[in-house]
Amino acid sequence: MKIGEIPFEPGTKAYKELKIAELHDGTWINIPMAVMNGKEKGPTLLLTSGMNGNILNGIEAARRIWAETSPDNLKGRLVVIPIVNRPAFLTRGRLNTFENFPGPTQMVGAYPGKPQGMLTERIAYAVSQEALLGGIDYYIDIGTGALGGRYPSNVLIYPTPKELVEKVRDLARAFGAKFIVDYSGGAPGGVKGRAPQIPLENGIPSLLSEMGEASSLEEGWVDALTNGVRNVMMHTGMLDGKPEPGPEPVTLRKLLRVDANRGGFLKMKVNLGDRVSRGQLLAEISDLFYNVTERILSPEDAYVYVMTTTLTVSSGDRVCNLGVP
Repeated sequence: MKIGEIPFEPGTKAYKELKIAELHDGTWINIPMAVMNGKEKGPTLLLTSGMNGNILNGIEAARRIWAETSPDNLKGRLVVIPIVNRPAFLTRGRLNTFENFPGPTQMVGAYPGKPQGMLTERIAYAVSQEALLGGIDYYIDIGTGALGGRYPSNVLIYPTPKELVEKVRDLARAFGAKFIVDYSGGAPGGVKGRAPQIPLENGIPSLLSEMGEASSLEEGWVDALTNGVRNVMMHTGMLDGKPEPGPEPVTLRKLLRVDANRGGFLKMKVNLGDRVSRGQLLAEISDLFYNVTERILSPEDAYVYVMTTTLTVSSGDRVCNLGVP
């Protein structure tokens, strides 16, 4: 049943499941979805997390938004799917390893999905049809960076129809993050298959926010994600009050990956979110006995957007991503 087909009964909560497909032992994979109707009618916000099974900050933030919101204070409808990639969550991993050849499939790039595809593609199809295109007014997906890479306070705007750009930018500013990655005019490399792109292509304002690192529960980032979603709810009139003011956001137009040429032990010389200048020392690679084998310099004036958190790197591994205004 599509979200818009669920009767609006003021002041109530409902719990649904999207029935997807079977595992090899006959167990059905269902995706839990919760629907909260406010005392008054208003916009419908869809909040998702768990596109990967180990993005704990986003999953916990989605749970808290649900738990801390009351129908008595809500105008409109809040819909929460805390764990989209339930098979991956069951194994505490990034990908759905229940899939056989040619899987596992990346959920992040699987949208709008396929009704007869791999299990991950079937999940993406059900979420697309029943939720993303199911009768919503706003959409936010929250998560974290991948294991081994920490993300800062940010929101990301995917390629957006021109008539929607300012509305989406207003949402991004209301979120209150330090960085806004603005790909509204087009993403480098032609990014496809991301969940927010489906509603955006259909005139629905949508955002992505990823903070912290996968496989860890980081309270500071959970709070930041929770506050960001709540700010958007106030901005759209779903909750009373004004968005909590955050730092003046820095708009980034490009993300630049910086890799190691030598393998060894990584020592970062900058912090997440730092402003760096062209030629500034970002990191050093050393051998087992601390002999420096490579000094990595910033290729541009930029901000440190993603930091590698592993002790060691091999040739070609990411050291950091820089955000270029």
